[in-house]
Amino acid sequence: MTPRPLRRFSSFRLTAWGGVAAFAGLAWISPTGLRADAGTSAQREQLFNLLVKTSEAREAWAPIKEQRLGFDWARDLAALRADFLGATDDDALYYALIRASNTRRDRHLSVTPVPGGLRPWFVREGLDYEHPPETPLHFLTDFSDGSAFVSSVATNHPFAAGAAPQPGDVVERVNGLAWADYAATVRPYLRHSSEIGFRWHLTLRLAQRHPDLPRDLAPPTLQLSLRRADGRLLDVAVPYGAANDWTWSPIETEPYPGFHPVMETSTYDLYRHATRPTLLIVWKGFREKMQPDVDLLVGYAESEGVLGYDLLWDGTGSRGGSAGAYAIQRLLPKPFKTTFGNLRISDITPAFIAQKEQQFATHEMDDGGVPETIDDGSWLMDWLRTDVTQGMAAGQRYTNNVPFKSAHAPKWSDGILSPAPVHFTGRFVVLLGPKGGSHLDQFASIIKDNAAGPIIGMTAGGYSNTWEWEEILMLPGTATPLATYMWDIGHSIRPNGQVLEGNPAEPDVPLPLTRANFDHYHAELITAGLKWLDENPR
Repeated sequence: MTPRPLRRFSSFRLTAWGGVAAFAGLAWISPTGLRADAGTSAQREQLFNLLVKTSEAREAWAPIKEQRLGFDWARDLAALRADFLGATDDDALYYALIRASNTRRDRHLSVTPVPGGLRPWFVREGLDYEHPPETPLHFLTDFSDGSAFVSSVATNHPFAAGAAPQPGDVVERVNGLAWADYAATVRPYLRHSSEIGFRWHLTLRLAQRHPDLPRDLAPPTLQLSLRRADGRLLDVAVPYGAANDWTWSPIETEPYPGFHPVMETSTYDLYRHATRPTLLIVWKGFREKMQPDVDLLVGYAESEGVLGYDLLWDGTGSRGGSAGAYAIQRLLPKPFKTTFGNLRISDITPAFIAQKEQQFATHEMDDGGVPETIDDGSWLMDWLRTDVTQGMAAGQRYTNNVPFKSAHAPKWSDGILSPAPVHFTGRFVVLLGPKGGSHLDQFASIIKDNAAGPIIGMTAGGYSNTWEWEEILMLPGTATPLATYMWDIGHSIRPNGQVLEGNPAEPDVPLPLTRANFDHYHAELITAGLKWLDENPR
């Protein structure tokens, strides 16, 4: 196997280490010019044994997740041995790799094609992973009972008269399978770290002909049986089209009642309440421009004299990223303990350190294009060169825990961060739904474990680690690449000392997304947030 640095789908940079040819800047893999070779049964058995060995040695296991989801990784992977031995074509081996990877129940860990490697069905058909074909229907999970329902219908698809699905229709059958059976059938193929995360992606994928699923679970037409509000069943064959073929009406006509827009950035949209001293921050993610965007927010609040306003922070649509503590230092009026992290020490730790040395030397200390640290990376490199290297020499399984990636504080810090010189001083309320995770989960855990304000709604996806490691799997005994494979190589540690993976911050005021409230869910969250502020005076 050839070690490779971290890759994100958004850039798909296939930059290899160790003298292997690099493929940079590919948006996706062309369906032409790729050579497939599933190898012999003996080679596939060697491959399977190698996955067992490397995962045992490299993976940063999260016992609390295993307990909550009730799985045994070693047992589940062992059950796939026969599938590997019998995987005589590209599709069979590729999806055996996906099922093997998903035995670890980790949303971050993916399997992807590489040039010259396996050519599963979606590569042969030229599908785009980032933008797969979509139906003119969208779906959501009713988190009160686990059922699925139609959440939106494209306005420009001409369903037959009297046979048009309606928002709220319940999914009874998918491609001939009862809903519960369909969910159980696709579960091994969907990356998730929590049950809520699985249910969210289950209905998201239902609307897509997605490469995560083998071709027999992603046929060219989606066959549905829907239960209408009056109890009648509607059978409908739904086509797939390009994602931009469909036009949609908003699900919620007034998601933020009482608020009017003030500012829009790549990190958030800012709203101000018409009659009360409250701001609403609709957060989009902890991405490239987060720090200057947060500075802009603080500058606006200072110039408008609203630093004392209460804040509703809506993370229901947020992506992950890095450096969330930078925002918290400006959104909260009190010191707080940040998240910590560590590394699983294994055979690839020296290559990981070498990767970071190269990033540090070229001033590219980032994670998928998002800056990992507030400083230039010196704190992180100091830890890697000293504590981590010493831990390797001592034969440790894990490094010591340090403030997360030493992004905001050096390795010797207690992780207590103070507010920035200019910061908000009002109360802070977090609104969360089932979408998203990663750094969003870290943000929520900091608020929860520091008792900085209530979380209203649901947990996020429950997935977070320090870093992942990705390699190109080779057919044993050959120079033939197969696909990429990833390992979770470090824990995120909540401020309360618990591993965060599979262990998200629970809401203080539970408010699940359901079929009864999906078309006014954000308005319900806003109402609940304002109610909490009214009932909890300063």
